[in-house]
Amino acid sequence: GPSLHVTVGLIVQTWADLMLEVISEAALRNPEARRSLPAGYANPSFDREPWRAHLRKLALALASDSELDPALDLTADNFIRSRAADNRGAVLQAEAGVAADEKVRRHPLAPYRIAEDGDNLVLIAPGGDLTYPQSERARLERALSGPAFTPKEIGGESPEEFAAKLVAYGILIRV
Repeated sequence: GPSLHVTVGLIVQTWADLMLEVISEAALRNPEARRSLPAGYANPSFDREPWRAHLRKLALALASDSELDPALDLTADNFIRSRAADNRGAVLQAEAGVAADEKVRRHPLAPYRIAEDGDNLVLIAPGGDLTYPQSERARLERALSGPAFTPKEIGGESPEEFAAKLVAYGILIRV
């Protein structure tokens, strides 16, 4: 009889993707890597032999200047930003806001990362980036730690608005 076949493809980040980013960042710091290729490289008669050693030397220099953290942070940030925010009902509930004694907690499936940008913190999240002053670090970390809380418990300036924004971005959910 009739049948239905479904193919599911997962888009994953590979070590090759990360390596490209690592090398790209190392190359930005290495003037030799930013030089033009030798004249005539596209000609059929181009002598490649002397350039093999040059490539090996350059690859070793880039490898010794490789840094995991910046490349992995960028890869993670791009992954997080590419996710759709789970903010179902946010528009309908936006006008009501979050009451001072209403329980909220971090959405268990919402990826996020807190990054520093000069004097500010940036919450990188599926709904977009949110910027906070450094003075909000403790409150932000508490909100993202997992256990339920109320705006009254978390305190700080405008705690209801603080929680409501995170709910609107799908980072917090109502309990």
